[in-house]
Amino acid sequence: MKHQHNLSTRQFVVSCDMRMTLLALTFPTLTVSTPGIAPWDSLALDRWAATSSGVTSGSLAAVRFLLHVWDDQTDWLCGRFSLREAYGTWDGNHWAAMLEFLESPTFP
Repeated sequence: MKHQHNLSTRQFVVSCDMRMTLLALTFPTLTVSTPGIAPWDSLALDRWAATSSGVTSGSLAAVRFLLHVWDDQTDWLCGRFSLREAYGTWDGNHWAAMLEFLESPTFP
């Protein structure tokens, strides 16, 4: 008897950490080499954004957005997400990343 695989009947569970990594990678200024992105580590990402000289205004706004999604009650070292700040620094690709998330948000 031939074994058949039916992907439509399988459920794939993606961890909260993996969802955050995947979301982070939709922002063009963040990569897998950015501390805290892969694997997801909110504290490492926060430290990087607050202390690294390589942080741009666009990547800082992206990190703040990610940390807001992760936990909007924490006072992050790098500061809080500001839509006004993002408006002044993000290009179309950054906006597309945020808007894609907002169309079907999944929070940890």
